Amino acid sequence: GELWDKSLFDLVEEALRGLLKDFKPEDYHYFGLWKNDLFAACFWQESWVPDLVKKLGLKSDGIYAINLKGGHYLVSKSEIENIHNQISDKINKKDESFFKKMVEVADNEFTLAVKIGEDLKDAEPNIKNFKLFVDAAKRVNLLWQLGADRFVIIAEKKLKEVVVKENFPTEYVMEIIPKVQTPLYYRYKELVKLKKEIGNKSFSQIIKDKILIKKMQDQVEKYPWIEIFNFNGDRLTIEKLYEQVKHIENVEESTKDFPEENISTELKFRARCMYYCGYIKQAGAEYFSIFSEKVMPFLKNIAKKIDIDYTEFRSLSISEIEQALQGKISKKDLKSRAKRRMGYNDWILIGDKEGKTIFVEEPLDIKFLVGKMIPVADKSQTEIKGVVGNSGKYSGICKVILNTEDFHKMETGDVIVTTMTTPDFVILMQKSGAIVTDIGGILSHASIVSREINKPCIIGTRFATQILKDGDLVEVDANEGIVRIIERKK
Repeated sequence: GELWDKSLFDLVEEALRGLLKDFKPEDYHYFGLWKNDLFAACFWQESWVPDLVKKLGLKSDGIYAINLKGGHYLVSKSEIENIHNQISDKINKKDESFFKKMVEVADNEFTLAVKIGEDLKDAEPNIKNFKLFVDAAKRVNLLWQLGADRFVIIAEKKLKEVVVKENFPTEYVMEIIPKVQTPLYYRYKELVKLKKEIGNKSFSQIIKDKILIKKMQDQVEKYPWIEIFNFNGDRLTIEKLYEQVKHIENVEESTKDFPEENISTELKFRARCMYYCGYIKQAGAEYFSIFSEKVMPFLKNIAKKIDIDYTEFRSLSISEIEQALQGKISKKDLKSRAKRRMGYNDWILIGDKEGKTIFVEEPLDIKFLVGKMIPVADKSQTEIKGVVGNSGKYSGICKVILNTEDFHKMETGDVIVTTMTTPDFVILMQKSGAIVTDIGGILSHASIVSREINKPCIIGTRFATQILKDGDLVEVDANEGIVRIIERKK
């Protein structure tokens, strides 16, 4: 901005203000606070990949999402409706081949991304390879994004229509949806087996057991990405693996059986559609973590090349990093921009038609749009209602966990309160007494994992992360779907 003529800057700012005034809260669906650095957030706004959308058999011309002040995420209702109508039409026409094709396309993309990530580990940190990384990241992120805030919502709605119409017992709904078999699904089965072999052995005893330590090392090498998310976090270690295994409870798989002859063909079909959509969402999140772990060495080398540390790197946009690699932005300017954003995340990303993104940092513009677009919860309420992810009841101290930087707060038996859990949350979920999320459906990560580890879970509270604070004593009644505040931390 310093290089611009003042009158030109004023004209641009005036045009931007006019654009921001056109935004209306009622035109967007608020998905909650996904606490992100700018670099990671860019992939949610800029992940428009036309050829991938076409391969999926969909029609769309943009992301149409807004990321406010460090991760408040909103999506245009008209674009959500556009995708919902297409998915709904395929379900109504019983076009199962469409859903199978989507899963096939997604799996091919995930496989390719893993290969690219592997190739980039030791690649030259130049603009060509950085663009290769960006393209691969956008493709995986788009699948995750479509699954999370487009596909599963309409698939669940269509499933519920038949459940209600046929008066099908709700407690059996999850039993008729095929298990979402992603890397985490198989990992949990392996951990349960490992738990039985470890038993009550201490870590010092395990180290002396050559066979057991080899099995643990194999797990670490197979799943190094488990605590990495959005290009941040640490690789799995044997010590962390032991901590995870220690908190696994011996949970028997559900054996609820509903008579097969009482399940209609239509209900079975819609349950399979729910599975296909849920798979793309869940696998998208997991493969983004797998990809993140593989490319982090490359990204850290990029940071070294442009002479900034990795924390500063994550506070820059994709465009700024590309310009830095081309020598168009100085080290001093990069550090100044990163320092301004670190810890505050005062920026807005607006995803427009065909992947065009508007980046806003002017404080008055941010204040204007935040005040206009982010819903505010009634923080005086003592009961928060949601949907049961897994039944049970538990009372404990809550900890609000919004990203990996908050993980250190979590102690055994605490209640996790978060926007929505992601693969890196698994160890915390195993340590927790209960799980509460702002958003999510019956095939959300929180629902799936809470059922596997048998922890009370309430999803879809909308504002739990705004209402609850670290140290509050709460009762999580996941039989009724209500979080009750017993005592506020003073």
